[in-house]
Amino acid sequence: MKTLYPLFPAHLLTKIKLLLLSIIALNLTACWQVTVVKPPVENNQQDDNNAENHKKINHTPKKEKNVVAKLFAKKQEEKPKNRQTELLPINSNLGSINYDVTSWKTAQVEPLNIAKITDNPELIAEVVSIDENSLDFASHKATKYRFMANNAPYFDMVNSPDYLEIGWHFANINDSEEVKQTSINHAKRAYKFARQLMGAEGGQVVADMLAGHVIQDKQVNGIYIAIAKCEFYSCMLVIEKNKVAQAKNEEIEKITEEEIEKTTETKKIEKTTTDE
Repeated sequence: MKTLYPLFPAHLLTKIKLLLLSIIALNLTACWQVTVVKPPVENNQQDDNNAENHKKINHTPKKEKNVVAKLFAKKQEEKPKNRQTELLPINSNLGSINYDVTSWKTAQVEPLNIAKITDNPELIAEVVSIDENSLDFASHKATKYRFMANNAPYFDMVNSPDYLEIGWHFANINDSEEVKQTSINHAKRAYKFARQLMGAEGGQVVADMLAGHVIQDKQVNGIYIAIAKCEFYSCMLVIEKNKVAQAKNEEIEKITEEEIEKTTETKKIEKTTTDE
C-alpha cells in the first residue's frame, strides 16, 4: 500500500475516500427501502369500500325498511298453508274422532223437562249402579246414576237439589278404537238429552262442547247452563235448577207482555175501524 500512495496526490485520495463512502451509503439506503413493506393500496381501498357499504346498510332510511318489512309480510301470507292444520277442529283432542253431529240432529226426539228426567234417569240410558253419597258441581251431596260399568269409559248423571249434571268420557286420539267409539256413543246420548231438554239450541251446545268451546252462565230456552265443556278426557254439562225456574218465569213474563201488547194493539185497530 505504501508503494501506491506516491502515485496519487493527497487531495485526490481524499476525493476517492468520499466517493467510496457515498457509494456505501447509497447501497445501505437501497437495502432499507427493499425490506420495508408497505400495505397494498388496493386492500386499503377495499376496506374503505366495505366500511362505506356497512355505513349505508346501517343508515337505510326508515321508509325503505318499512317497505321491505311489508313486502316480506306479504310474501309470508302468500305461502301455501298447511291444509291438515286448517282442517283440524278447535279441540285438538278430536284428531281422527268423528262426531257426526249432522246426522244426530235429524233424529226425532221427545221433549222432556227436568222433573221427568230426574224421576226417570233411564230415559237417558240404562242405569247400571247408583251412588247416593256423591257430590254435585258445588260439592254438595248428590246422587250419581252410572250408565256404565266401573271399568268402562264413564257416562253419569248427577242429581242434587241445585244441579243436574251429565258427564262422560271424552276420548283422546291415543285411546283405543273401542274407547273412542264408546265415547262417541256417550256424546250422541248427551246430544239427544240436550235436544230433549232445550231443543235444537241444546243440541248445538253439545256440538260446541265437542268442538272445544266453553259455555258458561248461559240461558237456553228457559234452561240455565252453569257450565258446559269438554277437556282433559272429560265432558260435563251442568244445569242450575234454581235458575231454570227463574229463567222460565222471565220467559213467561216476556210472552205475557208480548200478548198484552198484541191485545192492546188489536183493540186500538178495532176501535179505529168502529169509529170510521
